[in-house]
Amino acid sequence: MSRSVLPLGYRDQKRYTGSSDQLYSVRRLQLSEGGGDQMRLIEVQTAGGLQALFLESRALDLYELRFKGVNIGFGSKNGLLSGRVVPGCDTFAASWPGGMLATCGLRNTGPDCEYNNTYHPIHGQIGAMPAEQVSVQLDPEQGTVTLSGQMRESALFGHNLLLKRKLILPLFGSSIRWEDTVQNEAAEPEPLFLLYHFNFGYPFLSPELQLQFAPGEVIPRTDEAARGLAEHDQISEPVDGCPEQVFFHQPLPGSKPEETVRLVRPDLRMAASLTWLRSELPWLVQWKSMKSGDYALGIEPSTSRIRGREQEMLAGYDQIIKPYDQWQFHLHLAMESLD
Repeated sequence: MSRSVLPLGYRDQKRYTGSSDQLYSVRRLQLSEGGGDQMRLIEVQTAGGLQALFLESRALDLYELRFKGVNIGFGSKNGLLSGRVVPGCDTFAASWPGGMLATCGLRNTGPDCEYNNTYHPIHGQIGAMPAEQVSVQLDPEQGTVTLSGQMRESALFGHNLLLKRKLILPLFGSSIRWEDTVQNEAAEPEPLFLLYHFNFGYPFLSPELQLQFAPGEVIPRTDEAARGLAEHDQISEPVDGCPEQVFFHQPLPGSKPEETVRLVRPDLRMAASLTWLRSELPWLVQWKSMKSGDYALGIEPSTSRIRGREQEMLAGYDQIIKPYDQWQFHLHLAMESLD
């Protein structure tokens, strides 16, 4: 039976260790080969068994996550590609790295489209923006490490949106808290699209994984998803050539404002929980890909039904951020041992 390291006060940490790296650590890294050459990363390891790798070069997104040595997230076959690498004609499919969290938006989520003579790529542009004003603060007395930075999406004579990201990890825990703020720094209102594309992968993702959603309505996105509706919460072994399925989860009337999706691996004695506020992210998207080589499960709180900017606007999209206003988004991902 594994046991977590008990939290130690700052003085006791100094009594037991010559270096706090024996308990937890934060390292800023830079890749030096392959498609990800020169990309910047931040690695955080906690005394609670969490190992997290954040991408300075891509919106401070969470690329890799391990808990007590077990990989939790999904990585696509593309791996990391820096801005110097020019992908093929299908830019998104040929370049998307996957990752434990891929932030999508801020002006489009869903398929690429053209709206008001402007082209909007698949899932928007913010996830590819390098972070600036990056700060790393390790506070052993408070028992936290805090990462922060910001990414801008703007255009001459057009929009000016700023995503400020703050990440908080307890040094003796196994969780990550997001405190994001989107500011509209333009003089015109702007439709805001934001999708938190959390992706779970093998070996955490397997037929043994139990998915626990809040009670509510499950809406299939396509005919293919409708055929798999009865098994939307079941994970199979990888299937060659299996098409993806997408579902939307809507809560029952009168549900609590805070929603949690829990994923449990009884055989591994561990579980993951993702929590957010429906008032901030009203839609929950579930992406289920059982295809061999692309074996993934997406749990994705969102402002939209990911139909693309054009269809959303034509349908009366109401997530409009006023000039100089700011919206906040709060999410919490926690890993726990079931020992």
